[in-house]
Amino acid sequence: MEKNALLQRALTFQKNWLPLVEQGHVTERQHDREFMADFYEVFGISRSVSRAGYEWRVKIDGHDKRIDSLLPKLLIIEMESQGVKIVDNPNAGYEQAAHYAYALDDANKPKYILACDFEHFYLRDPATKDVWTTTLQDFVKDIDEFSFLLGYEQKLQEDQAVVNAKAAGKISTIYRHILDVGVQPNAASLLMTRIVFCLFADDTSIFERNGVFQEFLENTAEDGSDLLSKLTVLFRQLNTSDHDWIGQKREFGYINGGLFALDIAKFTTDLGLTFNADVRQSLIDASHQDWSVISPVIFGSMFEGALDPEKRHDLGAHFTSEKNILKVIDSLFMDDLRHEFDVARHTSNAGGARTKALNRLHSKILDLKFLDPACGSGNFLIVAYRELRRLEHEILDALIKDQVQGGMQLSFDFVTTNIKVEVSQFYGIEIQAYAVSIARVGMWLMDHLMNVEASELFGELVRRIPLHAGANIIRADSLTNDWFEVFSQKGIELHMKPLYPNELDFIFGNPPFLGYTLESADQKKSHEVATKSIKGYKKLDFASGWFIKSASAMQANPNIQAALVATNSISQGEQATILWKALFAQGININFAHQTFKWDNNGAAVHVVIIGFRKSTVDDSHLFTYESINSDPVEKIVPHINQYLLNLPQTIIEASRIQLSGLPEMTKGSSPTDDGNFIITQEEEQQLTQVCADSSRYIFDYYGAKDFLHNTPRRILYLKGAPLSVLATPLIKSRLERIREFRKKSSKKSTIALSNYPAQFDEDRVDLGPLMAIPRVSSIQREYVPMGYFTGNVIMADATFQLPNASLAIFALLESKMHTAWLRMVGGRLKSDFRYSNTLVYNTFPIPPLNAHERGYLDRYAQLILAARDENSSNETSLASLYDPVIMPATLRKAHMRNDKFVDSIYGLSDPSEEDRVAKLVELYQTIFSSDKSPIKK
Repeated sequence: MEKNALLQRALTFQKNWLPLVEQGHVTERQHDREFMADFYEVFGISRSVSRAGYEWRVKIDGHDKRIDSLLPKLLIIEMESQGVKIVDNPNAGYEQAAHYAYALDDANKPKYILACDFEHFYLRDPATKDVWTTTLQDFVKDIDEFSFLLGYEQKLQEDQAVVNAKAAGKISTIYRHILDVGVQPNAASLLMTRIVFCLFADDTSIFERNGVFQEFLENTAEDGSDLLSKLTVLFRQLNTSDHDWIGQKREFGYINGGLFALDIAKFTTDLGLTFNADVRQSLIDASHQDWSVISPVIFGSMFEGALDPEKRHDLGAHFTSEKNILKVIDSLFMDDLRHEFDVARHTSNAGGARTKALNRLHSKILDLKFLDPACGSGNFLIVAYRELRRLEHEILDALIKDQVQGGMQLSFDFVTTNIKVEVSQFYGIEIQAYAVSIARVGMWLMDHLMNVEASELFGELVRRIPLHAGANIIRADSLTNDWFEVFSQKGIELHMKPLYPNELDFIFGNPPFLGYTLESADQKKSHEVATKSIKGYKKLDFASGWFIKSASAMQANPNIQAALVATNSISQGEQATILWKALFAQGININFAHQTFKWDNNGAAVHVVIIGFRKSTVDDSHLFTYESINSDPVEKIVPHINQYLLNLPQTIIEASRIQLSGLPEMTKGSSPTDDGNFIITQEEEQQLTQVCADSSRYIFDYYGAKDFLHNTPRRILYLKGAPLSVLATPLIKSRLERIREFRKKSSKKSTIALSNYPAQFDEDRVDLGPLMAIPRVSSIQREYVPMGYFTGNVIMADATFQLPNASLAIFALLESKMHTAWLRMVGGRLKSDFRYSNTLVYNTFPIPPLNAHERGYLDRYAQLILAARDENSSNETSLASLYDPVIMPATLRKAHMRNDKFVDSIYGLSDPSEEDRVAKLVELYQTIFSSDKSPIKK
């Protein structure tokens, strides 16, 4: 974590808690978990991780005791109310924490002990006797005392990644062996989901005793010849209820839930397929793994790695994904639910008010329904279910305390009776059959893990075996099917619960990352079904279909809220205008958003955003910003979020053919469509001019964006007006023949027609006079897009824009941070680089009316920039090196700073932030756009 981010978090923690502490009313019972969660978050430890250590059970003198918080192997925290002595107090504080730490097993025994009364921190390393103390007032100053907490969550992830990778390797080996012996892919996927369930069940007390499945495997023939047939019999047994069981005492109980309902014999043993010694040994090796420590969240990645070797990547990445999944579900619903819980548990219980508030919240979460319409292997559903169950555990824990304090006797099955959150509250749609199976199994396994967690937390056995309810996850094309009809039709046939619009509360997920040009033919058809009602839908990413269908669901039920992950292109450039113009018109509002950050997608680093939206009115919005794509988010409460995920009102900025403020036309460069045949080398140029001296008049410097930025022009033939004596030159004629044949093979009619005129450029925008050039793509790391002047006799490729006879004042305006801020907001991206647009960036750039005095100053500042460039230029330098933010020459930077200061001033700004600049530009855009004098009409 960067030091600045750490200090900012520490300062926020201090500011949030200091006023409460100064009032002197902070108590352990009311505030401990909230305080500890905020404390941990300062050091990058998420609430999901810290929450697992609250109320950690430890047995002392035969009695169960509760540790306020434990980070296994690292830290134990004992909280006390203000005023309670935390040192040299045998019944509280450090001494109590040390007593607990001593009683913990070696696997969990912490290195540090912290006692805290919300104002004072007493930290000790028992092994060295080192003691550190500080206060909340000095927390930021003394932040380094807690540096040992930095990296804790990352270390957890790295340790878990090793375990995950080992398990995934075993699964991949088994899967490949099964496919190699001839089992068809669908049957192999079903077999593998059942095998993984059995491996997991063997270590988590789902079966009658742990290790029974391992014994089963070891008792098969060494050559594996009877393994498949015995597995088939075992699966039938797991699908047979006790009522229908005939024979001796069974070793494997009834599982139910539909997992083992389909008899796989007709896909395997009936075809004469058998396993071999390799399959058997791989299964036995896998059974030696401790599957109780493998999260169901990883199962999807494990199976994908087994199915597709190219996706067999670092499986530690699922923790990154899980952390990012929490960004979605926390902001969408969990933060609000936890806030309601905090309010309820801090309510006075006079007249049973606290108990009633807790029961109301419990009833509320039982009625919630969730849909992931692109659920894949179910990761979002699995994590969301886990978080909802853990909240239910906290509610029940608070209710138990109320009953005990009220002198009421708890029933022996209070917890079992009152755990009512079900996987059947969760719905998913997925097009891949194997992923549907994995998601269903993953939800069952997470349900079991939550039952184990509840058993440990409350000291009461909680079991849901046989499986009595399943998640409603269905195989279907989410873009071509109505999300509600698919569950009321096909879902009911599969014994799933129907889903009606008025019942659904939340939509979330991670639709596929695909641009329109990368979609398969089937995907294009699905995309069209979902998006064709929107003008310009072919310019939208595949994920946009899920945004549009989510908005459609909100028309049926305005209370539905949604949050989806998408590549950041969905909030950039023309796509942002096309999509959000349509959604805003339907009354959709963005209520929270994460700006661009990195998300691992099958080993590939994808730059994504998270957008939370709903139809109901938004009072305050939550905007999460990132210093870099790898950093942690910083949350801001803002009045609104626009389509570019900025703190600005909804303002649709559409591409225009005319410049908003009356500036001259900017065009793309020329496109030869020649398969490179107009380009010639220096040697070929010499040969040509020796044969035909007149040909030199038709050879020019040629600049694409890269050529321009790096000062490496190519040479190109431009044969407009060339006489036959030049065209007939063998070197030229042979190239024209190749161009003709190349154009004939085009799929575009206009290009085919142009094959009759091979000496002409396809798109000829050549202007041989003075012009200003702008690269279409430029690094986002640069503070300015490098633009340059050419005196004439050059040709610009269509990878550049050109502005003939551009004034110095225009140059100064476009080479300002004001213009860069506009580009950053409305421009598109190529990967993470700026993608300039004449119609969307230049033509919409608003400029206030300028008098002659202001134009004169702009000319002067432009000259200073150009002079600084010349001063620092040589044969080795280029615009790319001059505008490298690390090595940019001081004189050039100062020239730009002077220009920026003046340009800011003509917009009425002094020392503005980028947010200030963008806000002013949007305000001016609205003013000019609505003016009768604007060249652009509404």
